[in-house]
Amino acid sequence: MNALRNATELAELSIQSIIWAQDNSQAVHAANFDIISLPYLETLKIAVTEEYINPNVPQGPGAHQLLRQLRAPELTEPTLTDLQSDGDLLAASDFVTASGLPPRITVLHIGGPSGGRVSAGLISLLAHLPLLEHLGIWSATKTPPAMFNVDDLLVALRWTPTGTDCTGSQSSTAELGMKVMTRPKTVSSKNLCPRLEGVLFYHVIMNSDLLKNLVESRVPAQSDADAWD
Repeated sequence: MNALRNATELAELSIQSIIWAQDNSQAVHAANFDIISLPYLETLKIAVTEEYINPNVPQGPGAHQLLRQLRAPELTEPTLTDLQSDGDLLAASDFVTASGLPPRITVLHIGGPSGGRVSAGLISLLAHLPLLEHLGIWSATKTPPAMFNVDDLLVALRWTPTGTDCTGSQSSTAELGMKVMTRPKTVSSKNLCPRLEGVLFYHVIMNSDLLKNLVESRVPAQSDADAWD
């Protein structure tokens, strides 16, 4: 942690392994929550959940604690991997908002989430990223039951008039390497990620009707034919 505090000129940071032993002393506890300011940091890659946990070492809060302490007002491209829960994404959301509003993030990568639907934490995070232009999400496995379900995200990203139901049909299908390109048009300020131009889904489960509705809502009718890459 002291190394980060002294690295104020950092523009890129990648942390793939965080294993901190717990210490109950007040001095260490207070020091652990000092703010770490990286005013020039633009690119951050962080593995949120440890793949290997040493059973002989009591674990501290790891990446969550680092995100709570870190301030990076110039951050434009974070990559968050090994996500397991809403708490992981909410910690990231708190970090983004604490670093200064509005965030400058234009590219967001979410990698390695386990199975289940897109969490409320991800949608909450996106709600704080009005400048986001590119979003990438991929699962850590190709096994359908454990792949990430992005249906909730497709609904949240759709631009809709007030009162419109956008739940789509019930059928679901796995899509691999699907890339959706959209072009901005005039929309309500209530719509999520108004500047979003590109979305990359890889090894995820999605409802194809919801994907179609998302693309059609963001691309003018006359351009539907070339909305798919």
